Amino acid sequence: MQIFSRTDVGKERNINEDSIYTTLSEGVGLLVIADGMGGHNAGDVASKMVVDRIAKDIAKVDPTKKTKRVTLLEQAIKSANEDVFSLANTNKSYHGMGTTVIAAMVDEEQVTMVHAGDSRGYILDASGLRQITEDHSYVNVLLKHGEITANEARSHPQRNMIVSAVGTTEHVTTDAIELEWVKNDILLLCSDGLTTELEEMLIKEILTNTNLSLNEKGNCLIEKALENGGKDNVSVILVEN
Repeated sequence: MQIFSRTDVGKERNINEDSIYTTLSEGVGLLVIADGMGGHNAGDVASKMVVDRIAKDIAKVDPTKKTKRVTLLEQAIKSANEDVFSLANTNKSYHGMGTTVIAAMVDEEQVTMVHAGDSRGYILDASGLRQITEDHSYVNVLLKHGEITANEARSHPQRNMIVSAVGTTEHVTTDAIELEWVKNDILLLCSDGLTTELEEMLIKEILTNTNLSLNEKGNCLIEKALENGGKDNVSVILVEN
């Protein structure tokens, strides 16, 4: 497996509230993106706390044991939620802080992913590019109920309203995904700073460009997001099987 990771502050923000982490041990990759909640206090603190806690907790276990990966990720995120929620409620400087999170464990056969918020996971395989996570956002609720269109969702004034995140409530709600993948498939994890700026068609075009290395594809995604405005922090993790 090959792994690319990069985060960029973007063109309009002074602070990068995104935190990312990747590691590869015994053929198992751990990948995490946390996007500190925009408009909240200390989103950068929240995202770093979550990434650090997940990395620390997963490092304690045997990464080759597939059967427990969902449980491991869920428990790590639960513990991270307790950390952030506790600090936010005991220190006025951090009151109201929170973060999205998407965390995955991957080997050559399987992808296991747990997430809360609107940071996304995509898979590029023989059938094309598809989103494998569902945004925990107010706009997505409206979209599912047919109250707005996909185009309206992209520019909706409340598109940044998250309905599930880490640290904002005592208990966090997560979704888990497990899927099989094969050689040459590509996994993309990203913060919404990428998907707000790039249509899926362009993301697919870049990821399927055989003239680009994995690192070039990752850098191209971020540079295109910056060219299109770069209004938010942008984080990308790519894994090629």
